[in-house]
Amino acid sequence: MAEPNRSRDPPGGDPSAPSVEVPEPGAWQSRGDPDPSETFGALASEVRVRVLVELLAAERDDEDPLTFSELQRAAGVEESAGFAYHLRQLSGHFVREDGDGYVLTPAGRRAARAVLAGTFAGDDRRSAS
Repeated sequence: MAEPNRSRDPPGGDPSAPSVEVPEPGAWQSRGDPDPSETFGALASEVRVRVLVELLAAERDDEDPLTFSELQRAAGVEESAGFAYHLRQLSGHFVREDGDGYVLTPAGRRAARAVLAGTFAGDDRRSAS
């Protein structure tokens, strides 16, 4: 008898739960996606998370892209070199330059929303439907 494909089993083994497709290890490479450990590593800093949240707030308020100085001040980082390092870690995948400032990429927007929803902290703050 063939071994069942555990990558399609519903979470918690609940047969009524939707099936979840789990890609094979390394599948991200063949799609050209960034390494997941690097992606999550970019979010492993309170400063970087604050940058994402500040940029999302600016979007929601229809503000212009935030400048380096505005983001640095909002993130509470005093040294420009230290802040530049954090911004480089987010650039490309989560944040991009737009004119004289910075804006979120779609991935950055999703990450900021997930942080605000509490999903990265294991705290689902969304209201029950």
